Amino acid sequence: MSDESTRRERDLILAPNEYAFISDATKGDINVFVGPYKTSLADTDRCVKFDEREKRFRQTDLTSGTSLFKTAPSGFYLVLKNPAEGDKQPSTNGKISTPTLRIGKKINLAGPVSFPLWPGQMARVLQGHHIRSNQYVLARVYDETAARENWKSAVITPNAENAENPIVADAESLTMGKLLVIRGTDVSFYIPPTGIEVVPDENGNLVRDALTLERLEYCLLRDENGSKRYERGPAVIFPEPTEIFHTSEKKDAEGKPTGERTRKFRAIELTPTSGIYVKVVAEYEENGHAYKVGDELFITGNETAIYVPREEHSLNRYNGHEIHYATAIPEGEGRYVLNRKTGTVTLVKGPVMYLPDPRNEVITRKILDAKTCELLYPGNQEALEYNQRLAQEMGLPTRRTLSAAETATASAGSARGELSRKMLAFNSLEVSNSPVGRGLGERAADNFAGDVFERKNAYTEPRTVLLNTKYSGAVATTIRTGYAVLLVDKSGNRRVVVGPTTALLEYDETPQALELSTGKPKTTDHLFTTAFLQTKANKISDIIEVETKDFCTAEIKLSYRVHFEGQKEKWFEVDNYVKFLCDHMRSRVRSAVRKFGIEEFYLNSEPLLRDIILGTAPAPGTDRPGTTFAENGMRIYDVETLAVKIKNAAIETLLVESQREAINHTLALQTAARQLEFTKRNEEIKRERAQVENETKRTSLVLAEEQLKHSHAFALATLAAQQETEEEEAEVRRQAQEHANELADLVLMQKKKTADQQIALDQQALQLRLMEASAEVQAVVEKAKAISPEFVAALNSFGERAMVAKVAEAMGPISLIGGAKRPVVEIIADLLKGTEFAKQLAAKPAANGTHTPTGATA
Repeated sequence: MSDESTRRERDLILAPNEYAFISDATKGDINVFVGPYKTSLADTDRCVKFDEREKRFRQTDLTSGTSLFKTAPSGFYLVLKNPAEGDKQPSTNGKISTPTLRIGKKINLAGPVSFPLWPGQMARVLQGHHIRSNQYVLARVYDETAARENWKSAVITPNAENAENPIVADAESLTMGKLLVIRGTDVSFYIPPTGIEVVPDENGNLVRDALTLERLEYCLLRDENGSKRYERGPAVIFPEPTEIFHTSEKKDAEGKPTGERTRKFRAIELTPTSGIYVKVVAEYEENGHAYKVGDELFITGNETAIYVPREEHSLNRYNGHEIHYATAIPEGEGRYVLNRKTGTVTLVKGPVMYLPDPRNEVITRKILDAKTCELLYPGNQEALEYNQRLAQEMGLPTRRTLSAAETATASAGSARGELSRKMLAFNSLEVSNSPVGRGLGERAADNFAGDVFERKNAYTEPRTVLLNTKYSGAVATTIRTGYAVLLVDKSGNRRVVVGPTTALLEYDETPQALELSTGKPKTTDHLFTTAFLQTKANKISDIIEVETKDFCTAEIKLSYRVHFEGQKEKWFEVDNYVKFLCDHMRSRVRSAVRKFGIEEFYLNSEPLLRDIILGTAPAPGTDRPGTTFAENGMRIYDVETLAVKIKNAAIETLLVESQREAINHTLALQTAARQLEFTKRNEEIKRERAQVENETKRTSLVLAEEQLKHSHAFALATLAAQQETEEEEAEVRRQAQEHANELADLVLMQKKKTADQQIALDQQALQLRLMEASAEVQAVVEKAKAISPEFVAALNSFGERAMVAKVAEAMGPISLIGGAKRPVVEIIADLLKGTEFAKQLAAKPAANGTHTPTGATA
């Protein structure tokens, strides 16, 4: 590693809001370096960091050893351990020596505050405690001297509803370990002063939830000294510093544990037919009456409708049940009641809701021996078996032992067995914990919080509950929509119940049975027995055999739609209304069909039958009156003809063939009529189409004529506009041409001067070339004296042509400049003065106005 890299690693660079601890390895001193600052560390300097868990310094690199300032913004506070003397923190940047620390001390600093730490200090930033009205903070004094000195420096925001003296506390009463409850009803925001700390709960939460109780709810708080405190809602309950909430496991609607715990409980709802049995465990006085320890109380809904436990009461629970319910004793039944103190058994007759006092009374049952049972219920084997089974359960001797089959039948819990127990109600005298009035009270008892005495029965089970609400309560029946039931009591009173509803039968009421005909056609061979009468949309099907006036037999399958109307009590006047309806309608249909022939009836069976059964409509579009039966309020409001079958197959075949032939003729006529109608309509469409096309052509010509007029006017306007435009454009062009001519004259004058100079130069150059050419020619002439004159003439001609080409090339710019004032021929003659070609140019012009050199070929 290079020296430069090593030097950079030893450089300590601190940004603002950063600091680091540097230890001198030779002395053991630890200094704090505060940014912004830069320095190069010596070889003996080591970067260290304070381990808050082990309370010692550990060496680290510069990057890991750099720390940020401890910052607590507004609404937060900083808990600083081991503060410096005078509570001073590093306030300047650079290297600072560590002062003496007050080891073991702790101070609270409310924000906003930000500073670095001294070596060995520890700090934690906490948010100020926002306390709602149903929350509280549990504070503890950890330094009573500091707490007394700084008690008034706490940051407290009083609740708007309790702005005066939110925390009433005497500073002198603050002792080590004392707990304070800061309630949200008094303080909405709290930061503790030095000497006081906030105690977290078992989940680490600093702000704790109080208990909000609604009506019919209560809670139990237990103190460290063993005392209890009951609080009931509606209220927000704050525990004292030494109190804890009593909790119990939640239960669902079926009474099964849910695994969750609750701190609040439902009060017990009592009615005049329910009560609770409590024992007094501490003396107290209420409403002028003094209660001693050991007193037993039976509290019912007549005295207390809503019961909330109190610390002087302990609940007596029997077999897991706290609430005692009254037993329903109907009319004509009774219960045997045993006095626990005297042993006397009395008979309580109904109708009554009997609530025995568990302090003195208990309901018992009497088992009949075989002889008595046979005397009271001769031939009733089920009653005998039931009493013998009860005797076996109690261990009493019986005249004979029940067989296994009889025992299984008696204990199967069937509907027949339950009904027999209802029949033997006079000696089946069990406690009936009726479900009436249960619910809120029983759910509250499942989570009851208070003292309980568990008790068991020594000699009998008066509170053994045989819960089968299907048979233990009143007989109920559900009547669906469109049905009715007739109930008759023993006095002959009748009651019709129409659904949808659930009907509760009186004790002596029984439903009247209907026996209805079945089959098709309807007969009485197999009757259908039911207690439910369908009063709406009742459907009755039947088959009627009829004979027409031409002695043909037919079979009609019908379906009647029936309503029951009018007084409900008359609906059950006819025991078999199906037979009554079918017999009447058979007679009516047979009588009406005899007036028609087989063909007329067969072809029009459905409308004829509807007229016969439902009658004719009083006006078109109205409903038919239908057939009404005054005997029981029954009315046929609709009928469906399902089938009409002729008994004689040959007649049916002829009718079918005749009908088929008539249908064929009808279809042929309809086809011809449709063809004629198609032809008429087609021709009408053609005529209408020709008229439309003619009208379209005439309209097109008129539109074309108007279009030509508009086009002619447009063309004239266009020509006029074009002429005016051309005149304006000609004027513009003329003016532009004048300007262009003036500019061209200037350009030509400039070019002429340039050309004159160029011509002078060209003439000099030409003279030089001519002199060179003459010298060359002379040399050639000398060399070619032996050449024939014709060859010489050819060479001359060739040379002249080349010279002409050169002259033409040179005359290009000259002709452009001076051609307008002097002929080109004169210019060339001046240039070629003294040459043979100049002589040819000096010849007179030919008759066509062109110069032809003398002796030259055309």
